Amino acid sequence: MKKSLATWGIAVLTGCTLLFMPSCSDDYDDNEIKERLDKVEDKVAQLQEWCTTVNSEITSLKGLVTALESNDYVTGVETLENGYKITFSKSGSITILNGKDGTNGTDGKNGTNGKDGVNGKDGITPIIGAAKYTDGLYYWTIQTEEGKINWLVDADGNMIRTTGDNGKDGTDGKDGAAGNNGDNAPIPVLKTGLELGSSYIPNAIYLSVDGSQNWVKVSGEQGEKGEQGVQGPSGPEGPSGAACSISHIEVKDNNVIFTLGTGNAAQTLTIPFYTPILTITGNKEITENGNLFTIKNDILKRTDLVIQTRVESESADGTDFLITRSTSNRWNVESSLSTDNTGTLSITVTPASGIVFHEPALLKVTVSTKDGQLLASGQQSFTNGTFMGTLCASSLEDLSQQLEELDPTKTTDIRIMGNVDDYEEDYWREILSSIGAFTEIGTLDISIPQITTLPSKVFYEKKNLKAFKSANITALHSNGSQFQRSSVEEVNLPNLQSLNETDFSDCLNLHKVDVSGVTTVKGSQVFSHCEKLKVLNLPNLIQFGNKNYANFARGCYLLEEVNMPKVTSLPNNAFTDCFSLKNINFPEVTTLGGGVFSNCHSLASISLPKVTELPSNTFSGCSSLTKIQTGTTDLKNLTQIGNSAFQDCTSLITVIMFNVSAIGNKAFSNCKSLTTVSLAGGGMTVATDAFDGVNTEQCTLKLMVAPTNDNTYNKQNKKCYGKTWKMVDILR
Repeated sequence: MKKSLATWGIAVLTGCTLLFMPSCSDDYDDNEIKERLDKVEDKVAQLQEWCTTVNSEITSLKGLVTALESNDYVTGVETLENGYKITFSKSGSITILNGKDGTNGTDGKNGTNGKDGVNGKDGITPIIGAAKYTDGLYYWTIQTEEGKINWLVDADGNMIRTTGDNGKDGTDGKDGAAGNNGDNAPIPVLKTGLELGSSYIPNAIYLSVDGSQNWVKVSGEQGEKGEQGVQGPSGPEGPSGAACSISHIEVKDNNVIFTLGTGNAAQTLTIPFYTPILTITGNKEITENGNLFTIKNDILKRTDLVIQTRVESESADGTDFLITRSTSNRWNVESSLSTDNTGTLSITVTPASGIVFHEPALLKVTVSTKDGQLLASGQQSFTNGTFMGTLCASSLEDLSQQLEELDPTKTTDIRIMGNVDDYEEDYWREILSSIGAFTEIGTLDISIPQITTLPSKVFYEKKNLKAFKSANITALHSNGSQFQRSSVEEVNLPNLQSLNETDFSDCLNLHKVDVSGVTTVKGSQVFSHCEKLKVLNLPNLIQFGNKNYANFARGCYLLEEVNMPKVTSLPNNAFTDCFSLKNINFPEVTTLGGGVFSNCHSLASISLPKVTELPSNTFSGCSSLTKIQTGTTDLKNLTQIGNSAFQDCTSLITVIMFNVSAIGNKAFSNCKSLTTVSLAGGGMTVATDAFDGVNTEQCTLKLMVAPTNDNTYNKQNKKCYGKTWKMVDILR
């Protein structure tokens, strides 16, 4: 075009005289060139603005990829007038702008008739993106043709990472952990040729991936203009411009999905999205033994978290809040994360002894990064629900009035606190009886220092009370029967000093009792037929009033363990019919009542080192005993065996009684498994029916000294003590 214009100018100068030169000049119109230049400058300006927007988008895209590679999370998506503000838990925030609508096209200029010029080929608008390679890392991509995406490479042909290399391990001593992704990765930059200088095509777009050292043209320049055509129509409204790399943002299924590019070439980046609220599940009312709260959230799968759990509750005056875990430790809080990567946090909250029953409390959970950035939080209110009613009494009358205000059909648990100065036993009995009549009563706790004695029969045959506790009660009324035939399951009286007649007899549901402070038993049948009681712990019990206080724990069919290390005597039938009792150890007992352990079918071992005499029926029916031997620790000092002492011990195989001087009637009657009996002989007294029901002809009798007071003794004929034996052997 420039060449044709120059030739035309020479021809004019040659063919015209000076006179006509002005007319020739008047025919030349340069408005068209100026218009073309204006359009180029406008296009370049638009390209410059576009490059600036794209470079901003590239920076935002790098932020997205960095978040992906550092396991960051989106915590907020804010819609702006011209785009979005994306907030991350660790990486701050980025802004992604929408494309702007194009302006209306200008009207074409009237042209002379002629052949339209050929349109120049449109340049390709590059789209910068990022994609994950097979190595799991993200690299820059570029789209320069429709639907075709290539990896951006450096001057050496190497793919360019969106983030820098990992930090190097520390030297000396223990190896340091791998560093985070660095910031040394090159960021693609777009500029127009006009920005770069005269050696570049002004309205073309250039790309640099090495910090502006080298530039590569990624768009075509404008084609040559054809001959002027007819007047063009008004240009249509330009379409909405699209972001260079990020075309769409969507929050779906707890993820934020970023779409890169459009059409068939579109790619997506997905980053987890979390709201700042942790949902805590658990009961609103906890039991005395604590309650379990749980939180399940994918954010808890992260390993770089600081998780704080605490309970706040009202102070005594109801105004101040205490962080009770760190101050008074009134609440015990324990937290643990699942090891199976399910993101489950378990929190166990347990009330301490100082907790006011039914006190409202608040469980707070916060999750932060190690640098202190809050990621999530949650809270749930609850109450110590073991006791639905807390009564603080200033007098018995006051207490009675408060009880009248309670609904006996809805009050499940009561704690009575305070101080009274008007204690009167009958009035107190009446109050307790009224509580015992509550139809839904579960637990009763009495914490009044002035009340130390529980009236007799106060809960006799009450069928609703499940648990009773008091640290202040030291005595039960001597008439006894406080809990007899009641439905009580647990009793906690750790400072009680004595037990009386039938205090707990026939409590068929009693399975747990703490009367560890008791030193004396003053009556019979105290625990008889407590059929579910498994452990009886009386570490301070010294004595029973006398051996006639019978049936102490008779018929406790499930009783497995008895601990009475200080007791010196046991009354008649104290543990008769305790079918589950396997071992007995009474190191200080010297005196036994009759039938103490009769029908203890599971009893396999005996330790009574200070006992000298076994009264009648002591171990009768103990069908699991296999060996009895005196002179050892178990029966070290035994000298007398009473009537039927081992009758019906059907598994008994061996009896060694060298220290025993007398064996009573039917002492070993019906011990059908006996194979060896070793006795002192000599002057010992043995009842003629002591071994009735024993197959003596299959049993060997060993004697230290031949009997001197038995007319039936005949070694040759194998006769002794009125029986014929398999063999009679004199050991001396």
